[in-house]
Order: sequence, then structure tokens, then C-alpha cells
Amino acid sequence: SELSASVGSSPFGPLDQVSSRRTFAYLIAVLNASHPDHDFSTLRPVDFKRERNVSQVINAFNNALFGLGMPVPPTLWDIVDDHIDLKESAIYSYQPSASFLADEPSTLWSMMWFFFNKRRKRVAYIYLKTVRLHS
Repeated sequence: SELSASVGSSPFGPLDQVSSRRTFAYLIAVLNASHPDHDFSTLRPVDFKRERNVSQVINAFNNALFGLGMPVPPTLWDIVDDHIDLKESAIYSYQPSASFLADEPSTLWSMMWFFFNKRRKRVAYIYLKTVRLHS
């Protein structure tokens, strides 16, 4: 049935498990705390994507900065790794809706990643956005 399919699989794992629902709730709480002018309570687990390869996420971030002509801070990923332990973390991404971007003046695009270390009970949230500078 449709209900069992939606309960059975999500980027966080089976939603009938407390740990999967808790992970989803952590990410919603991070978004709500980071963006107090927005309400993320209507997001669904399928709005997130589980990223399987930490190197691809790091490359996507680094390439986005490079494409904008900005250097990647040399120790950025070492610092993130020290605090979150990238090899031990589950990584999720979220692409905000057009309405989220419309609420952010001059925003052209944004990318959001969550590095969740269950053992350490920590989430590192990286939010990258480009804005049009007014001249």
C-alpha cells in the first residue's frame, strides 16, 4: 500500500523506527533554528536526499565556490571533520523550494547539507547561497 511504502523507506531509513524519525526531526529543528523567518514543519522526509559519498559532497561544495571565483578555506574540511567525524556521519542534502528563495531577497540559488553523527549526537549544517549584489 502507499502508506506502508511511505512508512517503509525514507532517506533516514524506515520511518516506523524511532531513530529514523528522530534524525528527520533533528534536521527540521536545525532548519527552524537557522532560519527563524521560515517554518519547515511541513517538510517531508522525501524532501531530503541521503548523500552516499562524502567526497562527492565535498567536491560539490568546493566546485560551487570555485565556480564563483572564491577560494575554499584551506582547513575548512579538517575543522568540520574534527568536530563531526565525516567518516562516521550520515550526510543529507536539502534543496529549498522556489518559495524559500523568493523570501530571501536577491538569492539566486542555495545548497544545504547536514552531516549527522549519531554517536556524538551532533549535526553540522552547511548552507551555501549566492546573492545578487546591488550596484
